[in-house]
Amino acid sequence: MFDRFRKKARPITPTTSQANPGRGIKLSLAFTNAQRTRTEEVNLVSCMAEVLRFGGYSITVGKSWVQLHESELVLQPGIVSFKPLQPSGVQTVTTIEVSREGSIPAGVFEFQHSTGDDTQQSITKGFEAWMQMDLPVFLDALRPKPKLCTFLQFEQAAAGEAPGKKARVVLGPVSHLVSRPAESQAEEHPFCPCCLFTACADVMKPKILDGQFYGIRLFALRGPDGNPGADCRLNGENWEPGKSALLEYVKSWPERGVEFRKQYLIMQTQTAEA
Repeated sequence: MFDRFRKKARPITPTTSQANPGRGIKLSLAFTNAQRTRTEEVNLVSCMAEVLRFGGYSITVGKSWVQLHESELVLQPGIVSFKPLQPSGVQTVTTIEVSREGSIPAGVFEFQHSTGDDTQQSITKGFEAWMQMDLPVFLDALRPKPKLCTFLQFEQAAAGEAPGKKARVVLGPVSHLVSRPAESQAEEHPFCPCCLFTACADVMKPKILDGQFYGIRLFALRGPDGNPGADCRLNGENWEPGKSALLEYVKSWPERGVEFRKQYLIMQTQTAEA
C-alpha cells in the first residue's frame, strides 16, 4: 500500500560527446584463417557490467550505460576499432565516457587500448585496466578528501572584488615499465605519483583555477630507438601543450632502454561532494 509513496528513480538519458569516437556497443564479427572460421558476438555494456561486478561494485545496467550505485557515476562504453592479429588474437580500441549530474559534466571520456585471444577478452582487459587505474580517480574526485589517491591542493587569494579560488588535482595510480636498470647516472628525482603532473605543471597552471573539470591522460615513452614519445589527452581530446611538455620530460630520464610512464588525473575547482 505504500508503493505509491516511494520516490521514483529519475530516468537516465546520458549524452555522448561529439568528440568521442566510441559509438557502437554491440559487435558481430566473423574471422577466417587457414585453419577455421569463427564468429563472435560482443556487447560492451555486458562486458563492463561483468568487470564492475567482479570488482565488487553495485550497479544498474541500461541499454547503453552502467551506473555505479554508491557514487552515481554513469559510464558509457563504446567501440572505436578492432583488428585481427597474426597468427591469432585481436587488438581493440574502446572508450569509456563518464558523467555525474552536478559534478562531472558530459564529455569526459578516455581510450582503452588492449589485446586478447578474442574480441571479448581484449575489451574486457581494457575495461579492467580502466577500473584499476582511472575509476579510483573519479571516485576520489567526488569525496571531500580523497581516500585512494594522492592529491595536490591549490589556492588563489581574493584580489579586489574577485573572490578567492580553490582547486585540487587528484593523481591516479601510475603505470611504469622499464626494460633495464640505468647504465650511468641516477635519476635526479625517482619516479613518483607527482612526477608526470610536475612535468606539465607550467602548461597546466592556467587551467587549474579556471573553474572547469578536466580528466587528463598522461603518457610518456622512450621507444626502442631511443626517441621520446608522448600522448596527452584532456577530457579525451588531444592536448598538444601537455604532449610537448611530456616529450621534454622524457629527455631527462636516465638511459635504461624502453620505458613508459602512464597516469590519469583529475583537475577540479568545484568543491568535492561527500
